[in-house]
Amino acid sequence: MSVEGEHGISETLKPGQIKRFKEISLQQDGPLLSVMAKDGEVAAAWKLTDDQKQKIKTIAEEMREALKVAGGDRSKMQELLKSGNGKLMNLLTEAQKTKWKELIGEPFKGELNAPQGGPRPEAAKGVK
Repeated sequence: MSVEGEHGISETLKPGQIKRFKEISLQQDGPLLSVMAKDGEVAAAWKLTDDQKQKIKTIAEEMREALKVAGGDRSKMQELLKSGNGKLMNLLTEAQKTKWKELIGEPFKGELNAPQGGPRPEAAKGVK
């Protein structure tokens, strides 16, 4: 999450809500995207060895190339991410896997709807 995003969230949410927001964000991203995109926060929490870092970098590079080939095929992209997450999890020690479970918290059971762009339904009805 960007510094700007965290600042906006910290202005709106309570500390417990911020923690849960981060947990759900990690759950949605999965371990591979989380370790690649979270400014080193996940990698630091895992205390990765240099060998693990190199192997994860290789998996990430392979993933980027495979995702390019997949184009916009959503099901293929999800399959590739699942495979990449599995490869990454196989590199982790039991202690690191336990740390991942701590970072993601309880599984989110609600429904997340990504914004699709365009006007919000209430805007279309003249509600502001």
